[in-house]
Formats: sequence, C-alpha cells, structure tokens
Amino acid sequence: MRYLRAFLAICLMVVLFYCFFFIIHQQFRVSSGFALTFDDGPSSFTPMILDLLKEYNTSLKENNITVVFFVVGERAAEHPQMIKRIHEEGYLIGLHSWDHHFTLFDSPKKVQEDIDKTVQVIANITGERPTLYRAPWGVPSPFLPPNLEVWHWSKDTKDYAHLTAQDVFDELTKVREGDIVLLHDGGGKTRQHTVDALRMFLNATFSTS
Repeated sequence: MRYLRAFLAICLMVVLFYCFFFIIHQQFRVSSGFALTFDDGPSSFTPMILDLLKEYNTSLKENNITVVFFVVGERAAEHPQMIKRIHEEGYLIGLHSWDHHFTLFDSPKKVQEDIDKTVQVIANITGERPTLYRAPWGVPSPFLPPNLEVWHWSKDTKDYAHLTAQDVFDELTKVREGDIVLLHDGGGKTRQHTVDALRMFLNATFSTS
C-alpha cells in the first residue's frame, strides 16, 4: 500500500507539472503576425524552403511573420552550410534536441548534455548560442534549464501525416493572427508536399498579381 501511494503521488506530481508547464511556460502564440516554424531539419528540403522564404522575404517582414527553424543537433553538424544560410538570411534558429529522441524520462545530466552539445554545434557555425527550444513531439523534459524559451504550437498542419500538398495547404489556410504554425523541413522520406504547400500558401497570402 505504501508503494502504491508513493506511485500515485508521483503520477499526480507529473500531471500537475504538465498542466502548469503547458499552460504557463510554453509559448503557444506570438504577439503579432504569425510564426512559421520548421522542425526536424536541416535536410535536402531546407534549401527549397529557404528559396521560397527569400522570394517572399519583403512580405514576410512587412506582415510581422516570424520564421524559426528548430534544428536537430546531429543534422546541423552534418549540414553546417544550411545552418549558416538560415542564420545569414535572418531567420531564428532553435533547438530540437541532438538526435530527436523522447527526452521526458532523461536524467537532468543527460538533458543538459543534449542541450549543450546542440547549442555548441550551432554556436560554432553562427557565432550565436540559441535559446529557443522545442521538444521532440512537443513533450519537454521537466529538467530543461530556465534560460531556454520553450515554444509549442497553436496550429498543427499535420504535414508529417499528410501525403499531399493540398492537404497541408488546406490546414495553412486556417492560420490566424498570433498562431505558431508547425511544419517540418526534415524527418520522414520526403518533405516535398510541405514545400509545395508552403509555395501555394505564400502565393495565396502575399501575391501581388
């Protein structure tokens, strides 16, 4: 009975932590415009997305659109030129763990090591240490250092599940002021549908024709 009570107490603490953390400590919205965020890269599809963003760069700035790439550390190490380009073109870079593993049950030491390793790779490339963070699958560890700004999302395009650009585009058309939009430039076999949907969305939203 004593062990059962202890187990239930731990479960209650975990539930209360997540209620508090998700409501108070994660960023679900931005104050103006909206945010396009890209997870799991960089990959061979990242330059395609950067090309699109560059084409609409003026419109993005005029409409207060924030762009954040939440990068996986080991992939950043494999593609330093992509990280450099993201940085040089003025977009934000956030952390998305070292190898995209589920960090919830990692020890405090392992959580810190994971973050430090990822930060160092990005800092070596850009000269800046990122402080934005998004946990893999959106489930953060309770042992994250307090200096990190944890971002979640308010609009999930489900581009990880949708196989057609039209499906993702349909989700993008539902974006509203203040939304943080979840997209992916890496992970999976292809992100071509994400690239195509983003092209459709940017053209529909900012076309001057």
